[in-house]
Amino acid sequence: MKKNSQYINNEKGFILPLVLLTAALLFLFLSTHVSIYQNELRITKNELAQTKIDTLFQMGRSKFKSELPLLNQESGTVQYTFPDGDVEITYSRKQNIYELLFSIATPDNKQFIIANHMAVILDLNK
Repeated sequence: MKKNSQYINNEKGFILPLVLLTAALLFLFLSTHVSIYQNELRITKNELAQTKIDTLFQMGRSKFKSELPLLNQESGTVQYTFPDGDVEITYSRKQNIYELLFSIATPDNKQFIIANHMAVILDLNK
């Protein structure tokens, strides 16, 4: 005949602590993964906002660069409106270099300021 285990036949409550330990580990596992998921959502939201800011910066800089020959002043401010936000560029020229200060406003009322330099190659054939 088979010998039955003492723990299974003993009715003094061995199964209850085992179930509680399993339930606690399962709860710990689930709560950890929910927390990780929430952090990932927050990180994704911040990365999307950063990508929009970078896109606005690049669009503003390229538009400013294309309009650069039309600017007659040594310093000034230009404003551009894009679907993702507004860009205001304050510029000043020192010889061949433009010092640019970008002020980027997004639709969710966030303001970002970026300083940048742009070297200008002068056309000597004119």
